[in-house]
Amino acid sequence: MQINHDFVDWLLQSTDLKVDELRYELVKRFNADTSQSLNSESLTLSEEVSILQWIHQNEVYFTKTEQVYDTPSWFLNETDKNSFIANALCLRAFTNPFPEKNTPLRLPPLSRQSKAERRKKLREYIKNHVFIKETNLFTPEDRLYLKLVFTIRESRDKDVDNMAKEVIDALKGELFPDDKQIHHLEIIKFKTTYLEENIKIQIRISSINDHSNIIFRDEHINWAGQQKVNL
Repeated sequence: MQINHDFVDWLLQSTDLKVDELRYELVKRFNADTSQSLNSESLTLSEEVSILQWIHQNEVYFTKTEQVYDTPSWFLNETDKNSFIANALCLRAFTNPFPEKNTPLRLPPLSRQSKAERRKKLREYIKNHVFIKETNLFTPEDRLYLKLVFTIRESRDKDVDNMAKEVIDALKGELFPDDKQIHHLEIIKFKTTYLEENIKIQIRISSINDHSNIIFRDEHINWAGQQKVNL
C-alpha cells in the first residue's frame, strides 16, 4: 500500500492538529504499510529514519519549489525546515502580523564609511523620529524579524551590511532593547533613478526559531563527504 497523497496533504494543512497528533497519524500509516507496530510516542532515531525513508520513497514532498511564498504548516525535521528557509524567496510567513512597526524614514542611507557628523545626524534623526518613539512594542524576551529596505540612487553605492549596521545601532534602545534579539534580518538595496532616497523599516516578532512545528527529530546528514572543521 502506497501512502495516499491526499491524506498527507490534508494532514499537513490541518493546522488545528498538534505535532504529536500528526506524528501519530503518519506512524499509523507507516505501520499499516510495513506491517510494523511502532509507537509514535517512543520512536527511536533509527525508527524515525525508517519512516522518513518510507515517506521519501513514496515521493511525498512537504515543501514544494513552487510554494516558495508559502510556509508549510509542518516540517519533517530541522533539515526540512532549514532547507525551506535557505531556498525560500521570502520568509515573512515566519513572522507574526502583530505587533508590527512599519516606518518610512525620509533620509538617505549612510554607511560606516560616511563622515562621523553625517552618521551622528542619521542616528539622532532615527532616535527622535515620531513614529519610532511613539511606543515600545517589543520586550527583551521577544525574538524579532527586522526588514530594512534602502532606496538609493543608481549613481551611489553602499554595502548593505554597513547601511544596516548604522540603522540597527540607532534603533537599539528605541524599538527593541538589544540587537541580539534580531533572529531574522532581511536587507534589500533598491537602486533608483527617479525616487527620493529613503529607508523603510519593518519589525515584527519572529517565529523562525519556534520549532514546535517540527514532527520528527533530525535525520543523519553525511555532508557529501565534507570534513567537519573546528574553529
